[in-house]
Amino acid sequence: MTHKMPLLQRWKQTSLPNKLMIGASLLMAFGTLFYAAVAVFQYRMMREQAETTKAQLKAMQEQSSTIQGQLNVMQDQANSMRDSVSQQRKSVGQTETLIDQQQEALSYGQRSALASEQGVRQGRDALRLEQRPIVTVTWMRLKSDVKVGEKATIIIAIKNTGRTPAIKTRWLRTLGFGRGQEPPFVPPMVFDEQPSLAVLSPEVEISNELLSDHPVTSDEMERLVAEHYRLFAWGTLTYEDLFGRKYKTEFCAFNRTLKTGETGKFFACPRGETFE
Repeated sequence: MTHKMPLLQRWKQTSLPNKLMIGASLLMAFGTLFYAAVAVFQYRMMREQAETTKAQLKAMQEQSSTIQGQLNVMQDQANSMRDSVSQQRKSVGQTETLIDQQQEALSYGQRSALASEQGVRQGRDALRLEQRPIVTVTWMRLKSDVKVGEKATIIIAIKNTGRTPAIKTRWLRTLGFGRGQEPPFVPPMVFDEQPSLAVLSPEVEISNELLSDHPVTSDEMERLVAEHYRLFAWGTLTYEDLFGRKYKTEFCAFNRTLKTGETGKFFACPRGETFE
């Protein structure tokens, strides 16, 4: 029968080299277990990190897909906006072309209207010129012989030789003595402030007396007889047509004989009548 020796007794009986070998083996086994545990821990850590990295990569992929989708949407919107801008540019170009055509048509219409207006104005002016009143002095003559101590008196007649009435007819006239063939001073040009209501119809003639501003002196009579002086009648006529356009006639005439009758007629000054 085999007798079993206790483990402690056996350890005591074991030689030192064997003990060292057993200790070394135990240390090596413990170190192996430690390294194995560390390796397992590192493996698990690396595995967890790998899972985390994988999850992060997946999230990044999903985020990248989302961003790519947004980019695609933005690209589509940009393409749509570009197409819209292109269409708007085409529409603006068509509108500008239409505006240019309308402006050209308007310019042509304005030119046509201006030409028509000018034609109407020219026709109206021609009609006014053709139908205007023309007031002129038709004749002058002495009412009586010129005598010393009396004012010289003549009768002067005016007539509307035009085709329409002359309205607001006014005249200033002067009778005086002077040398040569022109009156001693220019015709009077200042009229009274009171407006005239006289209307002179076509082919109507009216006459009125005109007196010198002072009685004839003996000296003036001697000069008149010697033909150093002449008796002048001159003045200004103003009138308007039915459209309110103003006209003016200036007249001048002289007498040499100082007698009535055929020899008492007046002769036109060299400048004659002027019409405006």
